[in-house]
Amino acid sequence: ETVGLACNLPGRSLLVAAELERVGGEENMIKLCRRRPLLLTQLQSLCDGAAPSPLFVLCCHCSSPPQEASRGGHFPGQVDVAAQVCDLLDHGSWKALMASSDIPRRLSPEVVATVLRHRRLRGFDPRRLLDFFYWSESQMGTPQNPESFSFLAVSLCNAGLLGPAGDLLEWMVQSRCLPPPSVLDSVASDFQQRVGSDPAVFSVLIDAFKRTGMLREAADVVLLMKGASFAPNLWCCNALLKDLMRANMMELFWKVYDFMLGADLGPDIYTYSILIGAHFKAGDVNSAKRIFSEMGETGCSPNEVIYNTVIGGFCRVGAIGEAFQLKEEMTEKGLAVDAVTYSSLVNGLCKDRRSEEAKSMLLEMSRLGLVPGICAYTALIDGFMKEGNVDEAFRMRDEMLAAGIHPNLVTYNTLIRGVCKMGMMEKVRELLDEMDRMGWKPDTMTYNLIIEGHFREQNVDDAFGSLKEMKSQNLRPNFHTYSAMINGLCRCGGSERASGFLEEMAAQGLKPNAALHTTVIAGYCREGKFDNASKVLEIMAERNAVPGAFCYNTLIIGLCKVGKMDEARNYLAQLCV
Repeated sequence: ETVGLACNLPGRSLLVAAELERVGGEENMIKLCRRRPLLLTQLQSLCDGAAPSPLFVLCCHCSSPPQEASRGGHFPGQVDVAAQVCDLLDHGSWKALMASSDIPRRLSPEVVATVLRHRRLRGFDPRRLLDFFYWSESQMGTPQNPESFSFLAVSLCNAGLLGPAGDLLEWMVQSRCLPPPSVLDSVASDFQQRVGSDPAVFSVLIDAFKRTGMLREAADVVLLMKGASFAPNLWCCNALLKDLMRANMMELFWKVYDFMLGADLGPDIYTYSILIGAHFKAGDVNSAKRIFSEMGETGCSPNEVIYNTVIGGFCRVGAIGEAFQLKEEMTEKGLAVDAVTYSSLVNGLCKDRRSEEAKSMLLEMSRLGLVPGICAYTALIDGFMKEGNVDEAFRMRDEMLAAGIHPNLVTYNTLIRGVCKMGMMEKVRELLDEMDRMGWKPDTMTYNLIIEGHFREQNVDDAFGSLKEMKSQNLRPNFHTYSAMINGLCRCGGSERASGFLEEMAAQGLKPNAALHTTVIAGYCREGKFDNASKVLEIMAERNAVPGAFCYNTLIIGLCKVGKMDEARNYLAQLCV
C-alpha cells in the first residue's frame, strides 16, 4: 500500500513494496531512499506521468543531498548514465557509440537495472535489451542484479522469446548461486508487477534448473508455487515427472503430482502414461491397472502409447498373459500394434524362459511389415544364452547382421556374459576382436564379466591379465570389479591377495561392504588361517561394516571344525550380545 500512496497508482512493485514494508514509516522511508536511491528511481518510473503524492515529493527532496555532496554522490550520476544509455540504445550502432564514450567505466549493476526499467524503454525490443545486458556484463566484470535477470526473463517470455529467456535464467541459476526460493521470488515479483505477463516464464525457469543438473531444486521450485496465482504449464510438469522417475526420486515425484492436482493441471494422456510407468517401477501392478481402467471414465481414452506402457509393465513383472490380452484388445479397438509392442512381448517371453515363442514373434512382425529392433534381438540373444542355447543365440546375432542391424555394446556384453557362464572363454577373444572391427570399445562391465568368467574356470592368471588390460584402456575398476576379484580369489585359495584388494578398494574410496569382508573371512577359514580371519573381523568395525550372523557363523563353524572350541564360544558370545 505504501507504494500506491507514494505514486498514486493502483498497482505496486512487489520488489519496492517489500523493502518499504520492511522498514515502515515516513521517517524510515526517507532514510531508505537516501541509502537506496535506486528504489526512488523505480518509484519514479512507476509514476509515468501520474501526479506524485506529498510523501513521494518529500522523499525526493530529502533524498537529495546538498549540491556539493551531489557532485560526489553516485545516485545523480547513475541517473545521468542511464539516460545517456537510453539515448544511445535507439541507435543501430549503440555498441560503438558507447565504447567511444566514458559509459563503460561508469556502468554498474544498479545503472543496468535502472536502464532496463526506464520508462523511456517501455515497449523497447527485449532482444536489444538482452544484448545490452550481456554487453554491460562484459564491460563491468561485476555480476548483474538478480532483479535485472528477472525483468529481462519476463520481458522475453512476454515477447514469445522463450529460448533466450531460458538461456538467461540458466545463467542466473549458475552464476548467482542464489537459493531456489530467492530465484523464484525474484521472477515472481517481476511477473506480478506487470499485468498480463506470460506465465510461461515459470516453465522456462523450471527447465533452467533442470538444464544445470539441479533436478531436485527444479522440483522444489515447483512445490514453492503451491497456492500461488501462477504455475508452470502441464507440459513442463509432465516432463519434470518423467525426469524424477528416471532419477528414481519417487518421493518428489508424488509431491509434484499432488501439486499438479492442486493447481488443476491435467492429468492428460501423457501424465497417465508416466503415472502407470511409475506404479510399475514401484512394483505396484494393481495401482497401474487401476489408473489404466479409470482413464476411460475421465474421458481420456488410452492410446497406443498407454497400451505399450502397460504391456511393457506387465512383461517386466512376468504377467505375460495379461500383456497378450492387452495386445488383442488393441487390435479390437483399431489401435496399431507396433514394433514397441512386440519388443516388450519378446523381452517378457525371454525373461520367462520362453525364447522359442519369443522368436516366433519376429515372424509375426515380418508378416505385419514391422522390423524388429536391436532391443528385440538383444533380448532374444539373452534369452537363448540363459537357456544354454548358445548356438541359437549366435544365430540371432547373425540374423541381426543380415537384417542390417548392427549389435551395440549391450548386445556384445550379453553375448560375452553368456559364453563366460558357459565356460567358453575362447569365444571371448573372438567377440572382443569383432567389437573392435565394429567400432565398439569394451567398457568396465565387459571386463567384469570376463574376469568372473576366468575365475569360474579357475584361471587366476587370466583374470589378472584381464584386470591389467582393463586398466591399460583407462577404465577404472569399480565396486563390481573388486567384488569379482575378491570372490574369485577366495574360491581359488587366494584369500591373502583378496584381502589386499579390500585394502585397495578402501584406498580408492570404494567402501567394501560386510559381504565382501565375510567372503575374505570365509576364505581364510577354509585355508585354516583363523588369525587372519579375526583381523579382518576387527577391520570391519573400523570401517563401519557391521558383521552379520553369517559372518560370525562362518568363523564359529571353521573354529569348531579344527577343535578351537574356546575361540568359537567367544565369537558365539559376541554374536548373542
